[in-house]
Amino acid sequence: MTVATRGREHCDRVPFCNDHTDRLPALAAGPLAKNVKVIVATGTTTIQAAKDATKTTPIVIASGADPVEMGFAQSLARPGGNITGLSILGSDMIQKRLELLRQAVPQAKGVAFLLQGANPGNPVFVRAINNAAPSLGQRIHVVDVRNASELQDASSGMVRAKADALVVIEDPVFVTNATRIADLALHHRFPTILGNRLYVMAGGLMGCAPRSSPPR
Repeated sequence: MTVATRGREHCDRVPFCNDHTDRLPALAAGPLAKNVKVIVATGTTTIQAAKDATKTTPIVIASGADPVEMGFAQSLARPGGNITGLSILGSDMIQKRLELLRQAVPQAKGVAFLLQGANPGNPVFVRAINNAAPSLGQRIHVVDVRNASELQDASSGMVRAKADALVVIEDPVFVTNATRIADLALHHRFPTILGNRLYVMAGGLMGCAPRSSPPR
């Protein structure tokens, strides 16, 4: 979460919650006590915490789930309220990731989905998963974790569920633990598709996400 206190003159970065999402309300309230002018938030969990903390200070979404489905905006054309910004429309990406996974690993019939348990966008993601997987002939296993300490047990649960591949749904908690997730996937021989190149650089098989900058 980034906050601007005097227009372009000053900008403070608020650290993320270090896997403890229950700290987010306090992290959001802290800058507001300093009369910040703008809050820039990334990730649906963080956006929700900022929304709950203020109805007046402008909030700019750097990246997050569909703002209309999440109740952050009235519509894409006219957001209303104090929230605007960008969305990756992650639920729309789920089917594309499953299609790419099927092309890369056609023998993978059981697909595990890793979600961050406190993410308020999870119902949207699960609905998209349930809509997409059957049409592709894939059996799904949804696993949610709240912090890095649960990743080991989660990966073991995927093995017991006979998962053949892994899809990771974006969340700041997972970004900070990208290497650990990739290592566990490699250990269990899960081909993995993830949200962006950070996961691939950490060791994931491939990523699929909207382009955020021009190709180089």
